[in-house]
Amino acid sequence: MSKNPFPAEDAAPLQIDAQTVFAVVKAIIGMGKEDEFVAACNKAKATIAVEAAVVTLVKKYMIKTKIHTFSLEARAAVESERCTPPRQ
Repeated sequence: MSKNPFPAEDAAPLQIDAQTVFAVVKAIIGMGKEDEFVAACNKAKATIAVEAAVVTLVKKYMIKTKIHTFSLEARAAVESERCTPPRQ
């Protein structure tokens, strides 16, 4: 592990590839920590900025693979201008 595991706190926004993001999210879910992680993000008022093209790519992928027909959250994200499902 790095001597300083939190070097990005005061850094400029970082570009991280989708594979890395999904690997981290998969690890969090795999450990059953998604609710705890979401709570920590909400407490910190953390947000993630993505380019509009990425939002469009996600929506098109969900439609192409019909994910939006099996998940209410995915359907709401597809229908939302900002790809944002309603908060529970």
